[in-house]
Amino acid sequence: MLRKPSRLPREVFRAVSLGKRLIAPHFSISYGKGPGQAAVVVSKKVARTSVARHLLKRRVMDVIAPHTGRPVSFIVYARKGATELSFKAIKAELEPLFDTLAV
Repeated sequence: MLRKPSRLPREVFRAVSLGKRLIAPHFSISYGKGPGQAAVVVSKKVARTSVARHLLKRRVMDVIAPHTGRPVSFIVYARKGATELSFKAIKAELEPLFDTLAV
C-alpha cells in the first residue's frame, strides 16, 4: 500500500487524468506535474470480483511505490488481461514506462 502522503487526492485526480499518457499492453499511465503522488484504477471490466481488483491494485502499488518521490503525479490504469499477469510480469511491463516518464 502507498503511504497516505503518496496517494493522489481527489481534487488533483481529474487534472492528472487529463494529462499526458503512456501506454503498454496491459496498463496505461496518465501523468502531470505534481508533488509525486500516485493512484491505481482497476475497473470491473478488467477484474470482475473485488478480490481480483484489490490483488491487482496491491501488486501495482508495490511496483510504483519507489517512483512516488518524483516531481510527477500519475495514475496507473489497468487494462484487460492485467489480472492474468504475475508480479514479475507486471513489474517488467511498468518499469520501462517509469524510465521514460517525463513532464
